Amino acid sequence: GKEKILKKIASICPLVSTASRSALPSHPNITSVGHQSPQQWQMLLAKSKFLVGLGDPLVGPSAIDSVVAGAMYLNPHYHPSKPKLGHYSSQHPFIEKSVPSHVCGFRLDMSDNSLEKCVVRALAVSLSPQIPKELTKSQYMQRLQRIIEGVEAQH
Repeated sequence: GKEKILKKIASICPLVSTASRSALPSHPNITSVGHQSPQQWQMLLAKSKFLVGLGDPLVGPSAIDSVVAGAMYLNPHYHPSKPKLGHYSSQHPFIEKSVPSHVCGFRLDMSDNSLEKCVVRALAVSLSPQIPKELTKSQYMQRLQRIIEGVEAQH
């Protein structure tokens, strides 16, 4: 489970977590900084090489936060025969599709060495902050315009 993932990463590099110390496995390379304010969270991500997803919540905002800060998101993939809610193959398929250069997928069940490969890749690259195209102001305005045109066409 999650403890195995965290210990595996901590065997490769130091790991900083916002989870409480009691929620983390005991390992000399795992440090808890506790709950962070939004500003502290952004600063922590900006100094980080990666953020690892642990399977929940589905499509949460932290994956986007990491990419926007220039940190790679390690995206857990569920077992192919057991997608979440019947169709989610990974924790955050949107960010993986939108900004593939900033995302590395690994098997949540750790049935291969994809987690280690993702950590090594994240440590080796230097990523620039990236806003997913779909979340830019221009894309938002285009979607809004299509909605307004659709409503107007119905009247």
